[in-house]
Amino acid sequence: VGIGPGSKQAMTGEVRDALSQADCIIGAKRMVEAVAENGQSVHNAIDPEAIAEFIREHREYHRFVVAMSGDVGFCSGTKKLLPLLSNCDVNILPGLSSMVYLCAKLGKSYEDVVPVSIHGRDHDIIPDVRRNERIFALVGGENGMGKLCQELTAAGLDDVKVSVGERLSYPDEQITTGTADIL
Repeated sequence: VGIGPGSKQAMTGEVRDALSQADCIIGAKRMVEAVAENGQSVHNAIDPEAIAEFIREHREYHRFVVAMSGDVGFCSGTKKLLPLLSNCDVNILPGLSSMVYLCAKLGKSYEDVVPVSIHGRDHDIIPDVRRNERIFALVGGENGMGKLCQELTAAGLDDVKVSVGERLSYPDEQITTGTADIL
């Protein structure tokens, strides 16, 4: 299931129902903590092989839910996990992507936005920024957005407008807009 940005309010009803009916919820610690109810069995894992192995080895559970951040169709671990679950009855439930959520918060359409992920990937985003008017960059890691702004500034793109969404959908959500040289 795609849990969207993370808060229960930002999840679809279908996803909330699946989570409440799960015998065991699997996912990254942050996601499992956001969705599991008290007393619900959980397993923290993000590696697709480890998730599939856990499911194969734990026959005491009948209904697993693997919690993925955002939407299962946008830069998601779902892509690598599905082939490993070929012997399972799988139902994929989409979630609200962070791109859609952030664009709505900014009051911007996303029909002309080019999505790019540099989260856990080695990707030179500078050509993408030069080639496209609007980019949605999924970043991660320690100071991921700071590093991206440094790259933009070093490439002479210090006046590029940047909007940063942090902890989207949570009570401490923060959205900041400025230029690459200031953020």
